[in-house]
Amino acid sequence: MENAIFITGCNRRIGLHLTKRFLEEGYYVIAHYRKMTPELEIYKNKNAVFVRADLTSTKDIDNMVKQIGIFTKSLRAVIHNASFYESTSSDLKEAAKQYQMFFQVHMLAPFLLNQKLHKLLTRGEGMRDIIHITDTNAENPDPRFDIYSSAKAGLANLTKSFAKNFAPQIKVNSIAPGPIVFSKRESEEQRKAILEKTLLQKEGGVESVFQGVQAIMNNSFITGSCLNVDGGRSLS
Repeated sequence: MENAIFITGCNRRIGLHLTKRFLEEGYYVIAHYRKMTPELEIYKNKNAVFVRADLTSTKDIDNMVKQIGIFTKSLRAVIHNASFYESTSSDLKEAAKQYQMFFQVHMLAPFLLNQKLHKLLTRGEGMRDIIHITDTNAENPDPRFDIYSSAKAGLANLTKSFAKNFAPQIKVNSIAPGPIVFSKRESEEQRKAILEKTLLQKEGGVESVFQGVQAIMNNSFITGSCLNVDGGRSLS
Protein backbone atom coordinates (compact mmCIF):
# COMPACT_ATOMS: atom_id res chain seq x y z
CA MET A 1 0.00 0.00 0.00
CA GLU A 2 1.26 3.49 -0.92
CA ASN A 3 -0.09 7.04 -0.74
CA ALA A 4 -2.75 6.08 1.79
CA ILE A 5 -5.08 8.52 3.53
CA PHE A 6 -4.93 8.33 7.32
CA ILE A 7 -8.02 9.65 9.10
CA THR A 8 -8.69 9.81 12.83
CA GLY A 9 -12.11 9.35 14.40
CA CYS A 10 -13.67 7.26 11.61
CA ASN A 11 -16.33 5.40 13.52
CA ARG A 12 -19.12 7.94 12.90
CA ARG A 13 -20.32 11.17 11.29
CA ILE A 14 -17.64 13.15 9.43
CA GLY A 15 -14.84 10.60 9.82
CA LEU A 16 -17.05 7.75 8.63
CA HIS A 17 -18.14 9.76 5.59
CA LEU A 18 -14.56 10.75 4.72
CA THR A 19 -13.59 7.07 4.85
CA LYS A 20 -16.44 6.14 2.50
CA ARG A 21 -15.74 8.94 0.02
CA PHE A 22 -11.97 8.43 -0.18
CA LEU A 23 -12.54 4.73 -0.80
CA GLU A 24 -14.95 5.63 -3.59
CA GLU A 25 -12.24 7.87 -5.06
CA GLY A 26 -9.89 4.89 -5.21
CA TYR A 27 -7.61 5.69 -2.27
CA TYR A 28 -6.33 3.30 0.33
CA VAL A 29 -7.61 4.45 3.73
CA ILE A 30 -6.16 3.82 7.17
CA ALA A 31 -9.09 4.48 9.48
CA HIS A 32 -8.52 5.17 13.16
CA TYR A 33 -11.23 4.44 15.70
CA ARG A 34 -11.56 4.22 19.45
CA LYS A 35 -14.77 2.19 19.48
CA MET A 36 -15.70 0.10 16.44
CA THR A 37 -19.17 0.63 14.99
CA PRO A 38 -21.18 -1.54 12.58
CA GLU A 39 -21.17 1.36 10.12
CA LEU A 40 -17.36 1.39 9.94
CA GLU A 41 -17.13 -2.41 9.88
CA ILE A 42 -18.80 -2.36 6.46
CA TYR A 43 -15.59 -1.06 4.88
CA LYS A 44 -13.41 -3.99 5.93
CA ASN A 45 -11.62 -5.56 2.95
CA LYS A 46 -12.52 -2.58 0.74
CA ASN A 47 -9.06 -0.98 0.57
CA ALA A 48 -9.45 0.12 4.18
CA VAL A 49 -7.51 -1.03 7.21
CA PHE A 50 -8.48 -0.16 10.77
CA VAL A 51 -6.27 0.94 13.63
CA ARG A 52 -7.55 1.30 17.17
CA ALA A 53 -6.12 3.82 19.63
CA ASP A 54 -7.16 5.87 22.62
CA LEU A 55 -5.77 9.28 21.65
CA THR A 56 -5.33 10.21 25.30
CA SER A 57 -2.67 7.49 25.57
CA THR A 58 0.81 8.19 24.17
CA LYS A 59 1.45 4.42 24.28
CA ASP A 60 -1.57 3.81 22.05
CA ILE A 61 -0.41 6.54 19.68
CA ASP A 62 3.05 4.98 19.41
CA ASN A 63 1.56 1.54 18.72
CA MET A 64 -0.74 3.00 16.09
CA VAL A 65 2.14 4.74 14.30
CA LYS A 66 3.98 1.40 14.15
CA GLN A 67 0.93 -0.26 12.60
CA ILE A 68 0.58 2.52 10.03
CA GLY A 69 4.22 2.02 9.05
CA ILE A 70 3.49 -1.67 8.44
CA PHE A 71 0.35 -1.01 6.39
CA THR A 72 1.77 1.63 4.02
CA LYS A 73 5.06 2.83 2.56
CA SER A 74 3.84 6.43 2.24
CA LEU A 75 0.96 8.72 3.14
CA ARG A 76 -0.83 11.11 0.80
CA ALA A 77 -2.64 12.88 3.62
CA VAL A 78 -3.28 12.90 7.35
CA ILE A 79 -6.69 14.18 8.43
CA HIS A 80 -7.21 14.91 12.13
CA ASN A 81 -10.95 14.51 12.60
CA ALA A 82 -11.19 12.82 16.02
CA SER A 83 -12.99 15.03 18.49
CA PHE A 84 -14.40 15.10 22.00
CA TYR A 85 -17.36 17.50 22.28
CA GLU A 86 -19.05 18.45 25.53
CA SER A 87 -20.24 21.58 27.25
CA THR A 88 -18.12 22.69 30.20
CA SER A 89 -19.12 21.12 33.50
CA SER A 90 -20.28 23.44 36.28
CA ASP A 91 -18.14 21.39 38.67
CA LEU A 92 -14.59 22.75 38.59
CA LYS A 93 -12.89 19.41 39.24
CA GLU A 94 -14.88 17.76 36.47
CA ALA A 95 -14.16 20.70 34.16
CA ALA A 96 -10.44 20.23 34.81
CA LYS A 97 -10.74 16.58 33.73
CA GLN A 98 -12.61 17.67 30.62
CA TYR A 99 -9.90 20.19 29.81
CA GLN A 100 -7.22 17.53 30.00
CA MET A 101 -9.24 15.35 27.61
CA PHE A 102 -9.81 18.22 25.18
CA PHE A 103 -6.10 19.07 25.19
CA GLN A 104 -4.99 15.48 24.65
CA VAL A 105 -7.41 14.71 21.81
CA HIS A 106 -7.44 18.06 19.99
CA MET A 107 -3.87 19.25 20.46
CA LEU A 108 -1.38 16.75 21.87
CA ALA A 109 -2.43 13.78 19.72
CA PRO A 110 -2.32 15.76 16.44
CA PHE A 111 1.04 17.25 17.45
CA LEU A 112 2.54 13.82 18.16
CA LEU A 113 1.04 12.16 15.10
CA ASN A 114 2.22 14.90 12.74
CA GLN A 115 5.75 14.57 14.04
CA LYS A 116 5.78 10.77 14.06
CA LEU A 117 4.21 10.44 10.58
CA HIS A 118 6.43 13.06 8.96
CA LYS A 119 8.68 10.46 7.29
CA LEU A 120 5.75 8.64 5.72
CA LEU A 121 4.36 11.93 4.44
CA THR A 122 7.62 12.92 2.77
CA ARG A 123 8.13 9.63 0.92
CA GLY A 124 7.08 9.44 -2.70
CA GLU A 125 6.31 12.21 -5.15
CA GLY A 126 3.54 14.78 -5.44
CA MET A 127 1.62 16.90 -2.97
CA ARG A 128 1.24 15.87 0.65
CA ASP A 129 -1.31 17.26 3.11
CA ILE A 130 -2.12 17.51 6.79
CA ILE A 131 -5.62 18.77 7.51
CA HIS A 132 -6.86 19.66 10.99
CA ILE A 133 -10.65 19.64 11.49
CA THR A 134 -11.24 22.46 13.96
CA ASP A 135 -14.54 24.28 14.63
CA THR A 136 -16.12 27.69 14.08
CA ASN A 137 -16.11 27.91 17.90
CA ALA A 138 -12.33 28.29 17.71
CA GLU A 139 -12.83 31.85 16.45
CA ASN A 140 -16.22 32.66 17.96
CA PRO A 141 -16.60 30.53 21.11
CA ASP A 142 -19.91 29.55 22.62
CA PRO A 143 -19.59 30.25 26.40
CA ARG A 144 -21.16 26.87 27.15
CA PHE A 145 -18.27 25.18 25.31
CA ASP A 146 -15.47 27.52 26.37
CA ILE A 147 -12.75 24.98 27.15
CA TYR A 148 -13.63 22.83 24.12
CA SER A 149 -13.39 25.97 21.98
CA SER A 150 -10.00 26.93 23.41
CA ALA A 151 -8.58 23.48 22.59
CA LYS A 152 -9.84 23.76 19.02
CA ALA A 153 -8.30 27.23 18.85
CA GLY A 154 -5.03 25.66 19.94
CA LEU A 155 -5.31 23.17 17.06
CA ALA A 156 -5.93 26.05 14.67
CA ASN A 157 -2.74 27.71 15.92
CA LEU A 158 -0.80 24.46 15.48
CA THR A 159 -1.91 24.49 11.85
CA LYS A 160 0.13 27.63 11.26
CA SER A 161 3.16 26.33 13.16
CA PHE A 162 3.22 23.05 11.26
CA ALA A 163 2.72 24.88 7.96
CA LYS A 164 5.93 26.78 8.70
CA ASN A 165 7.85 23.77 10.01
CA PHE A 166 6.85 21.27 7.30
CA ALA A 167 7.08 23.51 4.23
CA PRO A 168 7.71 23.06 1.38
CA GLN A 169 7.20 19.27 1.34
CA ILE A 170 3.87 19.19 3.20
CA LYS A 171 0.90 21.57 3.07
CA VAL A 172 -0.84 22.04 6.43
CA ASN A 173 -4.32 23.56 6.60
CA SER A 174 -7.47 23.41 8.67
CA ILE A 175 -11.20 23.17 8.07
CA ALA A 176 -13.59 24.82 10.52
CA PRO A 177 -17.04 23.21 10.23
CA GLY A 178 -20.18 24.91 11.45
CA PRO A 179 -23.60 23.23 11.77
CA ILE A 180 -22.83 20.15 9.66
CA VAL A 181 -25.18 17.57 11.20
CA PHE A 182 -27.20 18.22 14.32
CA SER A 183 -26.82 15.71 17.14
CA LYS A 184 -29.68 14.31 19.18
CA ARG A 185 -28.70 16.51 22.12
CA GLU A 186 -29.97 19.67 20.37
CA SER A 187 -33.63 20.46 20.81
CA GLU A 188 -35.78 21.78 17.96
CA GLU A 189 -35.56 25.24 19.50
CA GLN A 190 -31.77 25.07 19.67
CA ARG A 191 -31.54 23.93 16.06
CA LYS A 192 -33.76 26.78 14.93
CA ALA A 193 -31.66 29.31 16.86
CA ILE A 194 -28.43 27.96 15.30
CA LEU A 195 -29.82 28.05 11.76
CA GLU A 196 -31.09 31.60 12.25
CA LYS A 197 -27.45 32.61 12.84
CA THR A 198 -26.26 30.68 9.79
CA LEU A 199 -26.39 32.74 6.61
CA LEU A 200 -27.33 29.79 4.37
CA GLN A 201 -29.91 28.66 6.99
CA LYS A 202 -29.37 24.93 6.63
CA GLU A 203 -27.19 22.07 7.83
CA GLY A 204 -24.11 21.64 5.70
CA GLY A 205 -24.12 17.85 5.67
CA VAL A 206 -21.00 15.69 5.91
CA GLU A 207 -20.37 15.84 2.15
CA SER A 208 -19.57 19.56 2.48
CA VAL A 209 -16.58 18.68 4.67
CA PHE A 210 -15.32 16.13 2.14
CA GLN A 211 -15.63 18.77 -0.57
CA GLY A 212 -13.56 21.11 1.58
CA VAL A 213 -10.90 18.46 2.10
CA GLN A 214 -10.80 17.82 -1.64
CA ALA A 215 -10.46 21.53 -2.39
CA ILE A 216 -7.44 21.81 -0.09
CA MET A 217 -5.77 18.66 -1.39
CA ASN A 218 -6.27 19.69 -5.03
CA ASN A 219 -4.79 23.17 -4.53
CA SER A 220 -1.00 23.10 -4.68
CA PHE A 221 -0.57 26.67 -3.42
CA ILE A 222 -2.40 26.82 -0.11
CA THR A 223 -0.88 26.21 3.32
CA GLY A 224 -1.34 27.64 6.79
CA SER A 225 -4.94 28.55 5.98
CA CYS A 226 -8.37 27.79 7.41
CA LEU A 227 -11.38 26.97 5.25
CA ASN A 228 -14.67 27.77 6.99
CA VAL A 229 -17.31 25.19 6.05
CA ASP A 230 -20.04 26.76 8.14
CA GLY A 231 -22.68 28.25 5.86
CA GLY A 232 -21.60 31.72 6.93
CA ARG A 233 -22.17 31.14 10.64
CA SER A 234 -18.77 32.62 11.50
CA LEU A 235 -19.99 35.98 10.13
CA SER A 236 -22.99 36.16 12.46
